Amino acid sequence: MQLNNYNFDDYVGKNNYVIVEFYTKWCHFCKFLYPEYEKLVQEYKDKRKDIIIARIDGQENDFTLRRYQIFRFPVIALFKPNDKHIYKIYQNQRIFDEMNIWVNESCPLIIEDKKDINEKNNIINNSETFKINSSEYENQNLTTEDEYITNQFMYINKRIDKIKNKLGMNIDKTIKPKRETKKLKFEFELSPIFILFWFIVFLIVTYAYTSIKKIFLDKSHIK
Repeated sequence: MQLNNYNFDDYVGKNNYVIVEFYTKWCHFCKFLYPEYEKLVQEYKDKRKDIIIARIDGQENDFTLRRYQIFRFPVIALFKPNDKHIYKIYQNQRIFDEMNIWVNESCPLIIEDKKDINEKNNIINNSETFKINSSEYENQNLTTEDEYITNQFMYINKRIDKIKNKLGMNIDKTIKPKRETKKLKFEFELSPIFILFWFIVFLIVTYAYTSIKKIFLDKSHIK
């Protein structure tokens, strides 16, 4: 596959491994590599759908070269699925056999993670543990899918009950929030400014009281 600046992102960083040869037409080493690399292209053309063997002409696609800082030729780079960064650069002999080994070692088959597979197996095994009570379902004709779904539902409910018991929750009782009576709280901050304010108020009141008392005394003396 021939890549360029415009279609590069259409293949790299998607769901496949992409092996890209960065080359130029004037590079003698690229000319020597061409027949060996072409064998690799043909080898994986129909062998594995998750691997794309591609080329890009660096002389005509300077933007991509600067993007990945490719300053020499040829360079064979591997891009992993869902990643636009270079994962590996091929460093061995540029012959088909060596490159083929490198591709196989670097590109494992894209399969489900073992952890996910184990979890699925556990779900199936657990579902077999909780069988449907025949007295409740003896009159119903359940298919295999219906039985599996019902078992899953029973399994989930049982796990919820276990979690509730561990948390000390009573399953039969609903938890009601406690009603707290609202109390008005008056808090005074005894700061120096607060004390000084009330001291000034005290002086003003005292002075006013003394002045008023003196006026009344003077009036009574005049009479």
